[in-house]
Amino acid sequence: MKNINIGLLIVLLLTIFIIGCRKHNKGKSDININIPVGTIIAKIDGIETTFNIGAVADTVTEQFNYWSKIYRLEISGKNNTLANSQKIIIKFWARPVRVIDPGTYPDLNKQIYNYIDYIRDTWIYRINGYEPYLSKATIVRNDSLVQGVFSGKLIIGVGPGINEPQQPIFHLVENGMFNVKVK
Repeated sequence: MKNINIGLLIVLLLTIFIIGCRKHNKGKSDININIPVGTIIAKIDGIETTFNIGAVADTVTEQFNYWSKIYRLEISGKNNTLANSQKIIIKFWARPVRVIDPGTYPDLNKQIYNYIDYIRDTWIYRINGYEPYLSKATIVRNDSLVQGVFSGKLIIGVGPGINEPQQPIFHLVENGMFNVKVK
């Protein structure tokens, strides 16, 4: 009988130890950011594209409407030094104004939204009508560096044409990753 009680005690202690370890690791992300600082990468329409010219994160509090302000965290970069370089912008907006912490966005419970703009030549492709459900981003670090992942469907030309409906043109952004310094 004593051996059974000791065995049960050992099993109980091991269970408590394992559960305690799980809770301790719960806040850590499984996402591994393995790109150099100052880099944004994404597969756009199946083509791996790197944006490492001027890639930074910037923050600003700006007027949202007549009554309130919004906090914006914006990650941006270009893929070359030419004037018409492709550019990507990943935006996070928090309303009411507050710091945007690590997490997955859009998070409508916290009223934090995520959008992507992609400028290719002179056309700006963006989440259609700033629909927050078409893009997703996860911030895994936000201090002196902002790191995370993103994806989405970017759309332009969804309005009607002159005599017929205009078909939307879109870009599919997959496997996006950013690792940038805060400006």
